[in-house]
Amino acid sequence: MPAPFAFPVAASAPYQHAWGKRQTVLIGDAKGELAPNIPIQALRWGFMGTIEGLLRDQHLARTTRFPATFSEADSRIIFSTFLTACLTK
Repeated sequence: MPAPFAFPVAASAPYQHAWGKRQTVLIGDAKGELAPNIPIQALRWGFMGTIEGLLRDQHLARTTRFPATFSEADSRIIFSTFLTACLTK
């Protein structure tokens, strides 16, 4: 599989590896199921931004007084809702 980034990006090797796995899953699983008005790159980056934001806020809530009281189950609901909204019915 080619490198997940075609331009210089400050990202660690584990992050790039994880991103490559997510990219493969999104492309492989969405064949013919992705709504035609959803650009795949926008979906990829939107999904990554959602994951990063939820994980960051949960970490901050555990280590500081950051007000993020949602659970891992709540995060799974958000992921599912996000992806379902981008698929054909």
